[in-house]
Amino acid sequence: MLSFRERIAPSSVVLLAVLFLLSGNHSSAQAAEPSISTSQLSNGSYAYPQPTGSDNPTPIACMKNLPDGASVCVNRKSVTRVANDYLYIEEADRTSGIKVIFSTHYPPVELQPGNLVSFRGMMGTLNGERVIYASSEFDCDLYANSRIPPVGVTTASILGWPVDPKQPEGPRVSGLVPVGIAVRIAGVVTSNVWADDDGYFIYVDDGWRKKDGSDVGAPGVRVYTTALPQVGDFLVVSGVLGYKTFDPDPGMPGDEFPIPVLRCNYEDEPYYPSFQPEPRQLGEIRGFVRLVGEQPPGKDVRIYSRNGSVIVRGVTDSYKPFVLRGIPPIDPQHEPPLTGAPVSASAPGYVSNTLIAGAGDNNVVFELMPSETFLEIKASTDTIAICSSEKAIISAMLRDCEGKGLPGRQVKLTTTKGVFVEAPEHPSWIVKTTDAFGFVSTILKAGSDNSGVAVVTATDEPNRQCSAEVRIVLRGPVVAVSATPKYLTSSGNVAITAQVTEGAEAVPFAPVVFRTDHGSFQQSGTKEYSTQADQYGIARANLVVNAPGTARVLAVYTNECGHETLGWAVVAYKTPPWFAQGVQYSHPLVVDLDGDGPKEVVLVTAAGYLTVLRANGTIYWNLITHLPGNNTISCAVLNNERSGRPVLFVPAESQQRLYAFCYDGTPLAGWPVGTNYRFIRAAAAIGDINLDGTPEIVAGDESCYVFSWNPTGDWRKSGNWESSFLWRNLTHSSSTTIFNTTCALGDLKNDPMPPVYLDVVVGSNHTEAVFGFPGNLWGDFVNNPVYLDGFPKSAGARVQTSPAIGDIDGDGKNDLAVGSDDGKVYILSSKLGTWRGYSTGGVVRSSPALADLDGDGNLDAVVVGSDSGRVFAMNYLGQAPPGWDGGIKLNPSGDYPVESSPIVADVTGDGKPEIIVGCNDGNLYAIYADGVLHREGGIATGPFAWIKCCVPPNEATAQILTAPVADDVDNDGKVEVVAASDKGVYMFHFEAPWDPQNFAQHPWPTFHANNERNGCATPTPPPVKASIVGIVSRGGQPVPDAKVYIWEQDGSPVIIPHSDPPVSRGYVLTVGTTNPNERGKGAYCINQLEPNRVYKIKVEVPGASQPVWVENIQVSTGQVVVDVNVP
Repeated sequence: MLSFRERIAPSSVVLLAVLFLLSGNHSSAQAAEPSISTSQLSNGSYAYPQPTGSDNPTPIACMKNLPDGASVCVNRKSVTRVANDYLYIEEADRTSGIKVIFSTHYPPVELQPGNLVSFRGMMGTLNGERVIYASSEFDCDLYANSRIPPVGVTTASILGWPVDPKQPEGPRVSGLVPVGIAVRIAGVVTSNVWADDDGYFIYVDDGWRKKDGSDVGAPGVRVYTTALPQVGDFLVVSGVLGYKTFDPDPGMPGDEFPIPVLRCNYEDEPYYPSFQPEPRQLGEIRGFVRLVGEQPPGKDVRIYSRNGSVIVRGVTDSYKPFVLRGIPPIDPQHEPPLTGAPVSASAPGYVSNTLIAGAGDNNVVFELMPSETFLEIKASTDTIAICSSEKAIISAMLRDCEGKGLPGRQVKLTTTKGVFVEAPEHPSWIVKTTDAFGFVSTILKAGSDNSGVAVVTATDEPNRQCSAEVRIVLRGPVVAVSATPKYLTSSGNVAITAQVTEGAEAVPFAPVVFRTDHGSFQQSGTKEYSTQADQYGIARANLVVNAPGTARVLAVYTNECGHETLGWAVVAYKTPPWFAQGVQYSHPLVVDLDGDGPKEVVLVTAAGYLTVLRANGTIYWNLITHLPGNNTISCAVLNNERSGRPVLFVPAESQQRLYAFCYDGTPLAGWPVGTNYRFIRAAAAIGDINLDGTPEIVAGDESCYVFSWNPTGDWRKSGNWESSFLWRNLTHSSSTTIFNTTCALGDLKNDPMPPVYLDVVVGSNHTEAVFGFPGNLWGDFVNNPVYLDGFPKSAGARVQTSPAIGDIDGDGKNDLAVGSDDGKVYILSSKLGTWRGYSTGGVVRSSPALADLDGDGNLDAVVVGSDSGRVFAMNYLGQAPPGWDGGIKLNPSGDYPVESSPIVADVTGDGKPEIIVGCNDGNLYAIYADGVLHREGGIATGPFAWIKCCVPPNEATAQILTAPVADDVDNDGKVEVVAASDKGVYMFHFEAPWDPQNFAQHPWPTFHANNERNGCATPTPPPVKASIVGIVSRGGQPVPDAKVYIWEQDGSPVIIPHSDPPVSRGYVLTVGTTNPNERGKGAYCINQLEPNRVYKIKVEVPGASQPVWVENIQVSTGQVVVDVNVP
């Protein structure tokens, strides 16, 4: 702790402070960043993004003008302060600095001021101070040791200058507010012995007598330091300027405001000044600069240090020389050592770089690499009224990763509603060229379309590497429709009420048209009735329903501008279910098990039965197993079960088992397999993930092991988790839960060469909730999990939905979509290389489906339900297609969650797919591809093709928690839809044709895309490896427990895949037990063999005196069947 005994008269303080700050080498910054007033920071009125106001801004200054949440990169910036959970960085010319906060990624403990750091992060605002939240590992140059000296400033530049210097308490103009910069002040201690959660602090004033407004009441700037001088001591203080929030009344929210504070480094405590100026030894440096990949005419590059800068014009991919003056020397023998200075180079569109140089250096070389491109967008208002003159000014900024604007580039602005005033020929889009600061702007106003949400998207053209969007609500009327009663159990009348409001006011005498697709209106005797609302905006009608069915009742109001506003309600004359047992979270399966043409419906009921129903509703077979009703069945045809019929796979909930049953309910030999934990609301995914021609069965148990088995299952007959898996992996740790999520199987590596395996993706409740695994693994990886590059990924919260894989962004490569408990749908785009979440307003427990909503033949829309009660559709940028803005509310009478997973199929016969999804209100909805914009014969119909009630007559409520199924169940060439509610299973018949070969007609007809439940819309690539399968028999009877060995034909061993050092393969056992009802006995499977080889196998049968050899087995790629008949 320092002691200050000398006293200086207060009248001399200002003169002494100014003399000291002007002496020696304590020069001020050449150009401070734009000033920001404290009031702007405290009340949130400072709008981002905004131009920097400089022709050649430094990267940090540009970053500080970006909005919260903007992604940024920092490359080799000088550190000025290091603390436990934050650090400060500063530009080489001392014009801008910023606080960096870290919580998950930490710099090395050796980091100190003068070092250089690189990292990625996200912009934010904390206590009125712009900050960067680090989101990547830190790359630090610990050998760089040239500290940036502080800028000499007065307290007035921090707290503001008085308009009249003779009245220091009077009106003041804002200071420079050099927040984030290392500064130096000199003055008298006006208060001491204070402490708060940041540590001890004092107040230092240089004579301007300005107070910061805190409860201390002392003039000057607050300084955090471990030194405790006496009041009246004159001293010099160096540190980094930041903000701290002061709360005058903790019991009164909203009165907080930031105050500037100076935080000293431990090695820079306040000291008694010396007036002996240090000699300035400055010289010049010479070197070259290059912009990698830049073509003529090139760009300007600014090279700068603390005492000057130079602009190098027309820099291209070729080196161009420069000279920079005012650089101190490097001399480690000098006392104190001279360390040169940081020198930086910066250009728009390129990542800046900083080097340490000293006077006399003649080979300082800068090679600036191209930066990623980003877009920011904002609107002058978040709402405008339809049928009015209100407008919104849209501004977009095209920038690099450091926030520097990119001039002369094209940006395309599109809107889903409203019109751009400057583009009457194509009012929904406009292309503009960025100005000198990278900005474009345009004006949006309401058009002839209805109220809703205008999603304005900015995209860089023609590269389309980035986009950003802003939403403006187009205010308009609201039509609220209610029905009393909403359920009927016999013929009757229903009172329909529609109230028309605009804002909080009723629209008196509004014209209203009622329409229904079931029943008729008593007033007109038809399915349409036109009327006028009363003075309270209420219109009424009576709906007569004489036959069982569900009515979609629509009310349409047309205002004076011709805008149509729709509201709807559901009225149901309830019908009994097709099958009376309820289903919880087990998605139905429709498949022809017995080969007779009509298909069977396979369910796991709430009572725990695995039930197979024929197309006429009678039970084919059922089993009581360890299946309490929440897991889902998958199926595939396997070679080891020679009937050619599908095999059913179903995970158990009350056992650590995964079961397999043949088409007639008999068990499949080798199954069940053991797992570490039970399964919760999951299915086994089936697919050839190692591309050897034989499908694998992949599933993740509750906590939280992911397995891959071949079709012979537990051929080792271990009876536990060591059940002969091809591989076992782990989602982070055994405390992580896999819940309500089924693995998706597809190629996400997107290599330019053909894939060598498929990837396995699954959700979890871990912080990094989405995990990806290579499909061609071999062995046990629970102690050292192996993940795909870029995985795991954070989804903001736990994931309890099943991922969907397909080409969403249209670049010919697979992408990924998954919902999260944080209310967002996350999309991994191969085109953009991005992983972004898009909000739905509620927890997402509905698994996404992929759909073609615009008729271009591509499954480029992600469709998903939300607990907000809405169904959303979006492209890879999170943008809603026309008619889907803000999602489609299924039941306007309440916020019924949509946990059901949507399917996609044409159920109306119009050649366009509908989105069919259940709701927790007990209804099944079919949504048109064009959503609320749909019209039939020019007449608005609302978004629903039909609505079907799945509440039995004897029940008051029901929930549909599962995905429906669209298929031709009864083999009549027409589509049926099966929906399972918790009170019963319904089947609805339609006239739409069903072509099983027409994928475009039903691209996602069941849960997780198909009966294999692999969640992938793209075909499986052809095999690149080989497999040998077969059945060992004796006298026509299959032989279990035979040992099957394999060698190369020349006798050399066959190596276990990926083994290092190489390990020879052992034998596999043929499967089967003494159970006489088992199918598939005697089967074996040898996976992941190298293709285009010749192999031989040896079979040892229990009790046989001699083994049987099978020679010269030639394989190319794919599956080869080798049955062995033992004498």
